[in-house]
Amino acid sequence: MIKIFIPQEKRQGKTSARGLWRNDSGKIFYDYLKIENFYYNKNYVLLENIQKAKAQEAIFFIDCEANTANIFYNRNKIDVLKRQIKYSCTIKPLKSVLKKALQAFGGCTVYKQGKAYIVEVWVK
Repeated sequence: MIKIFIPQEKRQGKTSARGLWRNDSGKIFYDYLKIENFYYNKNYVLLENIQKAKAQEAIFFIDCEANTANIFYNRNKIDVLKRQIKYSCTIKPLKSVLKKALQAFGGCTVYKQGKAYIVEVWVK
């Protein structure tokens, strides 16, 4: 099973997860993310359809069986991230934590849990 982080329009409703990342040219992107579980047979059609429908450069997903995160650009380019780092904080230091995560790792996912925020980063 995989968890796909599907970008949503803000008007589609609030989500508890947000994604921030920097692309190869240095531009920073911010998405509201809806997380959906799918059975995955590595044929990539599902990922290509989501990528096309949402007009995204890449789709982020977690392979639950392999315990890896993946960034799907196309069939020939998939970055596999094997190590997960999590950090919990309140709203006060969140902005600086996000800046550091973008500088050091190029991207992160932020989850809101009550009054706390969980910043999750996957690295090679």
